[in-house]
Amino acid sequence: PQTARRPGLLRRRRRSLLTALGIALAAMLSAALVVGDGLGNGFDRAAKAAGLPDMIVRFDPQSARRVSERIAALPDVAGYSLRFEVTNASIAVAGHRRGDAVAEVVGSGRRRGYAVVAGRDLRPRRPEALLERALAEAWGVRLGSSPSVGDLGPQRVVGFVEAPDDVGFPLAKPRFYLTRSAIEARFGAQANPTTNFAEIWLQDPRYLDEVLVQARATSSGLRNIRFATRAGVRVLHDQAAGIVIDLLVALSVIALITAGVMLAASARAEVQRRLSAIGVRRALGATREHVALSYGLEALLVAAPAASVGLAAGVLATYGPATRLLTLLNEPAPGQALALPLIGGGMISVAIPVAATAWPSFRAASGSVVGLLRAADVSAPGGDARTRARERVHSGGLAVLGVRLVGARRVRLLATVVTLGLSAAFVLLLLSLATALNSLETDPGALGRRYQLTAAGPPSLVPRVRRLRDVQAAASRYELQAADSFSLGETIDVIAYVGDHAAFEAPPLQSGRRLAGTNQAEVGAGLANALGLSKGSTPGARASLGQGAEAPGRGDRQLA
Repeated sequence: PQTARRPGLLRRRRRSLLTALGIALAAMLSAALVVGDGLGNGFDRAAKAAGLPDMIVRFDPQSARRVSERIAALPDVAGYSLRFEVTNASIAVAGHRRGDAVAEVVGSGRRRGYAVVAGRDLRPRRPEALLERALAEAWGVRLGSSPSVGDLGPQRVVGFVEAPDDVGFPLAKPRFYLTRSAIEARFGAQANPTTNFAEIWLQDPRYLDEVLVQARATSSGLRNIRFATRAGVRVLHDQAAGIVIDLLVALSVIALITAGVMLAASARAEVQRRLSAIGVRRALGATREHVALSYGLEALLVAAPAASVGLAAGVLATYGPATRLLTLLNEPAPGQALALPLIGGGMISVAIPVAATAWPSFRAASGSVVGLLRAADVSAPGGDARTRARERVHSGGLAVLGVRLVGARRVRLLATVVTLGLSAAFVLLLLSLATALNSLETDPGALGRRYQLTAAGPPSLVPRVRRLRDVQAAASRYELQAADSFSLGETIDVIAYVGDHAAFEAPPLQSGRRLAGTNQAEVGAGLANALGLSKGSTPGARASLGQGAEAPGRGDRQLA
């Protein structure tokens, strides 16, 4: 009698504990939220905080006055800033020394293209420096330190910055910032300073394509011009973090589905075991809504704390590593922006077991009271259930009985099959990814290249190459570098073959078909995504200066 008066949760402590452990798999969901939101939206947060320019232009050193005149002539320009970027600069601090660092000598202007995340910004005519936060954390540099910078000597570190136009150290070379006025105060002012780096902000970024075309048209006299846009920088960051997000989110979704199916099956089995108790309640006058509400409340008392613990564990386990990865990408951590996604994930984690308990209870309570009191699961009208089950075992064996028991619950069977299928698919995905990476490392043919040798020479050598011993096929390959006329603003490789190119270079098609005539092209999936191209689009390209547009023979190659 004392046991009968105990609350249901106390009488089923083991089952409640197992249910709580299953709900705690919400840690996988919170881990996916932390990494997915942190890395997926990190670039947008960094670009907004730093005021990332719409267009970044690098070129050989040129007069700052001349560059300013060219930029001022462009349409829709809201503002710009000029720098002098020094590569292979020397910096030594905290026991570390590098001779291949990048020094950004910033000029005057309110827009800098970076965000100060600790300390303050540079002040004119003072021996001060800013370090990238990734570099400072990697070397253990603190505010107030005085690194030695080349011939400038000690420079006091007054702040740490994040500049999302490139990834941070050690994924890229060390980078720090100095003021032009401080250098001029040390070595003397120049009448006409030089620059090789320009940042341009537009009034309406929708007109970026037109401004890019105009910028290339008015860039005569500037050598080695390289354009970059927000879209191009985003591609760089997506390549660094995309696969991590996809794998973790896929793993979390599968874990969530698995946990949901397990909890639903456990709750359904628990309801099946308690059919007699439900029948007693119904016989005493309890409505089916009351029965479903009581069982749902009982599941809520187990699910709410378990899901909270699971979410907290997932955040604690992944927030630190995700923040360190974001630092390497020069992106800020999500911080309070994670609150709403985590609350939503917690509600989902609680709703699944509550619904999986309340709905079967409601359905069971909808049956006849007599049937509930009998608590019969696998039975047919008339006869003793044990006798019929024993007869089935003797007639068909345990295998037949197992099949009948599994088939008696078709929805549960379908959910189990789907869960096992998803789990197997994820394992196969990881195996195929590992195989693909290994193939890319050891076999260039995995990228679609089927040739083994290349040699420079005119197309007239192709017949002689074909007559060589053990040569199966040879063809002319034309290659030049061009600058796209759309959003990416980077150089692209344009490749052409005489005849059918698929015999020599045929990467797998993601969509569409092979080119079969003039005025057709096959574009890489990454470039198509960056430029927003689809089947039927017309990609525009302009041949870079000195890249074979004026002398096509420079790009010829022979393949054997």
